Amino acid sequence: MPQIRLIALDLDGTLLTSDRELSLRAREAVQSAVDQGVIVCLASGRAVSTIFPFADQLGLAGPIVSCNGAYVLGLDREEIHHSSLPEDLARVVLEYARTNNVHTNLYTRGEVYFSQDGEWARIYRARTGITEQSVIDPAAMGAVVATKILFIDDREAILRHHEEMSKLLDSSGAEIVLSEAEYIEFLPPGIDKSVGLKAVASALSLQRHEVAAVGDYLNDLEMVRWAGFSGAVANGAAEVREQADLVVASNDNGGAAEFIWAALSREPELY
Repeated sequence: MPQIRLIALDLDGTLLTSDRELSLRAREAVQSAVDQGVIVCLASGRAVSTIFPFADQLGLAGPIVSCNGAYVLGLDREEIHHSSLPEDLARVVLEYARTNNVHTNLYTRGEVYFSQDGEWARIYRARTGITEQSVIDPAAMGAVVATKILFIDDREAILRHHEEMSKLLDSSGAEIVLSEAEYIEFLPPGIDKSVGLKAVASALSLQRHEVAAVGDYLNDLEMVRWAGFSGAVANGAAEVREQADLVVASNDNGGAAEFIWAALSREPELY
């Protein structure tokens, strides 16, 4: 049996192709891991509703790390971890969005609310396949418990929002992370994908050296650092590639599958 007992896979930019689809090679590698008794966990910034279709295609029930670690489901899709943004912190983020007319998604566990319709809403729907969401004004969003908040804007604007929000939230403890070039996310204090993955490992009574993880972008960085065996796809951010134990091919060239095969072939070590 492989030393690795749990493999966490980021979706967009890693397991999924640039068309945001599962390749045959990825499916085969995941199935091989499952056949060898290894648990496969999808770990994404997405809401669980847009992770489920890929899990279903792969024949996986769970575990699932969603919302970049803020909302986590176990083997049977039962909730095992949830963190939410403090109300005062969410209020600052939403007020900035309202004042600057930034497209905003608010996630509350498995649900997603949009601040407005329009081009960014269309792009987000196309990228994630989301079909069920309500459009509510940022002012009304303040009444909803926020698991996380996401801004969507062009790349230059996202960098500007990052700079300005970092100043506004400097002493709040909020986690601010870039998850795609057009996305900036606001997470509860202390939350990142490694927290979600630790919750999964704890629920399964697994130790760090039994966990592998692969990703591509800055929101994967803590997960890659924490895993006992880590990988980054060739198209990943330099910071993630530098921290990974193994850099594999790009997401369009089977990199995630390559990482799974490498994790399955690792020799057991003594601890």
